[in-house]
Amino acid sequence: MSETQHFKDYHRETRIFWARLAVMSVLMLALMGVLVYRYHHLQVVQYQDYATQSDRNRIHVQPIPPTRGLIYDRNGLLLAENRPSYTLSVVRERAGDLEETLKYLQTLVEINANDLEKFYKLMHQRRRPFEPVPLRYNLTEEELASLAVNEFRLEGVEIDAQLVRHYPYGELFAHTVGYVGRISEAELTNFDEDQYRRYSGTHSIGKTGLERLEHYPKLKARIEQHIEETYGQQKLLRACIERLGSSPSTVKDLSAKLVAFGQSVSGMMVSDEVVKGAMSGYVFEHMEIASYTILIAAAKAVGDVETQRACEQILPQEIAMAEWLKENLPELTQAFLARSAADDKTAKR
Repeated sequence: MSETQHFKDYHRETRIFWARLAVMSVLMLALMGVLVYRYHHLQVVQYQDYATQSDRNRIHVQPIPPTRGLIYDRNGLLLAENRPSYTLSVVRERAGDLEETLKYLQTLVEINANDLEKFYKLMHQRRRPFEPVPLRYNLTEEELASLAVNEFRLEGVEIDAQLVRHYPYGELFAHTVGYVGRISEAELTNFDEDQYRRYSGTHSIGKTGLERLEHYPKLKARIEQHIEETYGQQKLLRACIERLGSSPSTVKDLSAKLVAFGQSVSGMMVSDEVVKGAMSGYVFEHMEIASYTILIAAAKAVGDVETQRACEQILPQEIAMAEWLKENLPELTQAFLARSAADDKTAKR
């Protein structure tokens, strides 16, 4: 009995081979297209996003607060300045065991219960990651040396050199110049994103007076205008004094103290800093008007034409400022009362 023989169908096998090859080619081209698309999406479309994320892994943006300007009176007397100070701060995210770090720091520098209370309070306030939290202010040279020697043991501990506000006359000019204080939790809560970004590099903020006069823009603009006028007056008066061969230092120092004391006393009857400052300014402008009127008469009597001309140039500016205050005091008072009725905590600023 003969066996059945099967012959290969080369044409059929060839067709199957090419069909399979076509399917695999299409599949490979599709996968290659997906890879090319994904590569283009990552490297071209989303390049900026991933480049930014990469930079954030190696770059830490640290806000640097600007230096507050110096404040002078019309005679060049310094009313507010900045002094260098060193602050001990802790970066919570780098400190490891925070309690152990604080205990070790207490063996190196004096840290009392009040310092620790303020530190924990600031640490739980809204802050950016890796933002230093101040623990001790005004470090002495001995404390700086002790911390420097043990720096290798203090992971996450930083010493920041910064300028702090100093007022040579203390509280005498506080009603006008204002003062700088720590940012309170209530102020931090009321910050919008722009304010939070602007104050992210500092822990202090202007409280009242010229340090903070933001809710009364009309008054602020007029004060800034009069300050510019005052700079011109200062040059005129200094030229007159130097021409007569005198020195203004002793006289201006004594007069500044007397004026500051008078303004402080006159403002004790008013609880609001803005209204109080405007009232004191109105009284002070009239005192200046009287002073320049007397100087004009005296210069005229002795034949000092230059001094007479300088005082006659200054006098209209003081009269204009006094008239402006007189016309705007009612509006300023009404604005304060309206803000107070709305329970606005910033009414007095």
